[in-house]
Amino acid sequence: MSEDKKLPPAPSPPPVPPPPPPQGGVPEEYHTIAETVGMVPSLRKSDNLAQAKAAGVGCLVGVVGGLIYGAATHSSLYICAMVGLLIGLVGATLISGFVLMILGLTRAAKRR
Repeated sequence: MSEDKKLPPAPSPPPVPPPPPPQGGVPEEYHTIAETVGMVPSLRKSDNLAQAKAAGVGCLVGVVGGLIYGAATHSSLYICAMVGLLIGLVGATLISGFVLMILGLTRAAKRR
């Protein structure tokens, strides 16, 4: 072969595909960070269902309490029910969030 012929450059290798996600959903490291550090949403189905049930019960209790208060004070039942709904929703969400926070910290402590 003569030296004046140049070979074409070698083709670059194909990009390496990312590794497949772990089977079974969210990795445990995410749950550990979510339970100890916070500031990220919990992706545990049981925690989310528990908080949704607590918020629903809080709404129901708030509406009933608002209706009782409205009937006792002869106020507008609609407004009292809506205020009770809001108070029940916020209160139940805060209380269930606090309980889930304590539960998450105890889960994380058991893993250590």
